[in-house]
Amino acid sequence: MTQQNNMRGYTIVELMIALVVSAIVIAGSLVGFNIIEKQFNEVNLETALDRQAANFILELQKDISMAGYKEFQGAISMSAAESIQFESSPYDDGDNPGQIVQDEFRITYDAKDDSDVTYRKNVQYSCTKVTGAEYYTCSKRVVKCLVSPCTGAYNIGVNVDNVASSLKELTKLDRVKEFSITRDNIKNLPGTVYHGAPQVLRIKLVLVDTDKSKGVGEAIEKIYHFSVRARNVSMIKNYED
Repeated sequence: MTQQNNMRGYTIVELMIALVVSAIVIAGSLVGFNIIEKQFNEVNLETALDRQAANFILELQKDISMAGYKEFQGAISMSAAESIQFESSPYDDGDNPGQIVQDEFRITYDAKDDSDVTYRKNVQYSCTKVTGAEYYTCSKRVVKCLVSPCTGAYNIGVNVDNVASSLKELTKLDRVKEFSITRDNIKNLPGTVYHGAPQVLRIKLVLVDTDKSKGVGEAIEKIYHFSVRARNVSMIKNYED
C-alpha cells in the first residue's frame, strides 16, 4: 500500500502576507534601533562634556579658594588688587549683559614649588573665540610673579616668569558658549588688606557640542552653576558682619 501525502505548500498570497508582515517588523526594529542609538550617542556626548567641565571646574575651585593667600613667612605683601583681577568687567547680574564670556581674569596667591620654596603664583583664566564658530576656548595659564604687586600686562622675564610647563597646570576647555562671573560680598572696609575684593565668585558655564557623525543632529547644551568662596579674603570682616 502506498501512503497518500496530504501536505501542501504555501500559496503565493500567504507568502506575500508573510513578507509584508516581516518587512513591517524589520522596519519597526530599525526605527527603534536608530532612536536608541541616537539617545545613546547623546548620553555619551553629554558625559564627555561633563568630564571636561568637571576638570575645569575643579581647577577653578582650587584657585579661587586660595585667592589672596599669603605665606606667613613671606616678605612680599598681598593687596586686594592682586587677589582677584578682572581685565574686563564681570557679568555682575546683568550690569554688563554683553560679558557672557569672561575674556580674562587672574587669581594670585602664594604657593610652593617642587623644591618647597614659596613663590607668588599668578593664575590666568582667559577665553578666545574659535574662528568661524559661535563658541570659545578657555584655558588656564600659570606664571610666577617676580615683582609686587603682580598686576598689569604679562611681561615674561620682567615682571613674571613663565613656569606653567614645569608646574604642569595647563588646563583647556573647548566649546564654551558662556562663562560668566558675578562677584558677591565685596569687601568694603577701608584700610584692610582686601578692601574692594569679592569674597565669592558665582559662575555660570555653558558648553555646547554637536556630533553629526554619531547621529546627534542638534546641538547639545550643558549648563553648570556653582559658587566658590575665596577663603582668605573672607577672613576680613565687612561692616555688615
